[in-house]
Parts: sequence; structure tokens; C-alpha cells
Amino acid sequence: MSLSLGRSSMEGDYGNGLMLLTESNNPNSRMLKKDLVVRVHKHDQEIMQLRKHLADYSIKEAQTRNEKYVLEKRIAGCVGGLRVQLLNLKIQVFFLN
Repeated sequence: MSLSLGRSSMEGDYGNGLMLLTESNNPNSRMLKKDLVVRVHKHDQEIMQLRKHLADYSIKEAQTRNEKYVLEKRIAGCVGGLRVQLLNLKIQVFFLN
């Protein structure tokens, strides 16, 4: 390319959007554009599906966390009860000896 060429000569004249006029009339360009639109649509669907999975897993994680809390409380109650029973046994053994 010559340095004396104008900007429009170097870059081409634009038709619709960012496509060159020569590209907008090119069947291959139209096919590529349609392919791109289809791929973008598929990616959007995949993103929506991934967001749904993330929401589902977040709900399951919250449920699991709640179940863990309940079990920890139950175990703590059992351990506390066992400590009391052990203390009572020690007291009984102490007074029996």
C-alpha cells in the first residue's frame, strides 16, 4: 500500500456496522455472520444453563450446611450428655471407694 492513500482507501468504505461494503455483499461473509450469530446464541444458552446449575448447587450447599449445623448441635448435645454421665460415674466410683 502506498503511504499517500487516504484512510478510506486503506480501510475500505463501511456499509452496515463494521462490515466493509465488499464484505456485506459477499455470500461467504453472510454465512460467517449467520454462523457467528448461531454460535453466540448457543453460548448464551450455555451461560444460562450454567447459571441455573450454579443456583441449584448453591441451594444444595445451603441445605447441606443447615444439615451439618443440626448434626453438630445433636452431637454436641450427645457429648454433653455423655460428659454428665461420665462425671456421675466418677462421683459414684469416688464415693464407693
